[in-house]
Amino acid sequence: PPTGLPAGGNVDRALAAIPVDRPADRARALNNRGLVRLYLGGAREGLRDLELAEALFASLDQRLDAADAAHNRAMMLARLGDLPAALATFDSSEQELAALGEPIDALLVDRAEVMVLAGLADDVVRTLEPVIERLDAGGMAADAGEARLYLAMARLELSDPRAVDDARDTAARFRAAGRDGW
Repeated sequence: PPTGLPAGGNVDRALAAIPVDRPADRARALNNRGLVRLYLGGAREGLRDLELAEALFASLDQRLDAADAAHNRAMMLARLGDLPAALATFDSSEQELAALGEPIDALLVDRAEVMVLAGLADDVVRTLEPVIERLDAGGMAADAGEARLYLAMARLELSDPRAVDDARDTAARFRAAGRDGW
C-alpha cells in the first residue's frame, strides 16, 4: 500500500488550511484522513492520524468524538495485526460510548470481524446473535448483513452446520440489497 495519502491528498490540503484556533475541525479532518488510510493504504500514518484525532477530541472534552476516533483506531490496530490491542481499544471505546448512552450494536459488528480473525468464534456467536436481532429491528440492514457474515464465519470455524444456511441467507440478503460485492 502507498505510504502517503491516496487519491491526491485532498485531506492533506484541507488539514493545512485549518486555522490552529480550530482544533475540533483539525481533529475531524485527522479522523477522516485516518479512515481513508484505513481503507486505501498508509496504515501507520493512519494510526498516527487517529491517535492525534483522539487526543485532540479528548483535550476538548468531546467524549463522543474521542470514543469514535478510538473505535477507528481499534480497526486500524487490527489492520496492522495487533489484535490484542485492537480488542482492548474496542473495549474502552464501547464502554465510553455506552456510558454516553450511544448505541453500540453496529460497532460490535466491527469488533466481531477482529474476533473472527483472533479465533474467538464462540464469543462472536454469543455477541452477534442478539445484535443481529436488534439491528434488524432498527432497520439497519447493511450492518445486520455484515453481522450475519461474521456469524456464519464463526459458525464455520466451530463446525456448526448452521453456517451453510447462514451463509446462503446472508448472500441472498446482500444480493437483494444490491450489495453483490459482499
